[in-house]
Amino acid sequence: MVSVTSARFNKPKAAATEQPAATDADLLGAIGRERDRAAFETLYERHKDRVYALLYSMVHDSNDAQDALQQTFLRIWTSAHTARHFEKVPAWILRVAAHEAVRVHRVRRQKKNRGVPLDDALENSVQLANFDSPPPNELLSALREQIRILEPQDRALVALYYGGDLSQRQIA
Repeated sequence: MVSVTSARFNKPKAAATEQPAATDADLLGAIGRERDRAAFETLYERHKDRVYALLYSMVHDSNDAQDALQQTFLRIWTSAHTARHFEKVPAWILRVAAHEAVRVHRVRRQKKNRGVPLDDALENSVQLANFDSPPPNELLSALREQIRILEPQDRALVALYYGGDLSQRQIA
């Protein structure tokens, strides 16, 4: 096993002394046990783009996605010691992100519905995403429409499966 605290995560070593790169499991273990900042930075660099893509696909706002990204990795930092399945670290990270996106939706809905009459609140309870580019065909448009009206938790499952390339078992 690679010693996580002594390994250089971002720079490969010379061929004669080359050690295998630390796995996500090694990194998460070092974060949980030793609060290793270098391990955290490496884990962040490996996963930030994929996590951001998932979050943006769920919240449809770049500022909210950035905030959720920060909160996701803060939660990973504070709860790394509780992770149980180290071989499924990418799936665990994406689940943490999906939960954060659902929280963003709840907060957004609560802010929007404060002081709004009940009829208006019910009418506005389903947020429809605003896509920047028009769909290439009617089938894609209909599919996007159906995804947009899903509850945030259900939309998270779809995003994890199709956007996160995770199996149903990993999502569960």
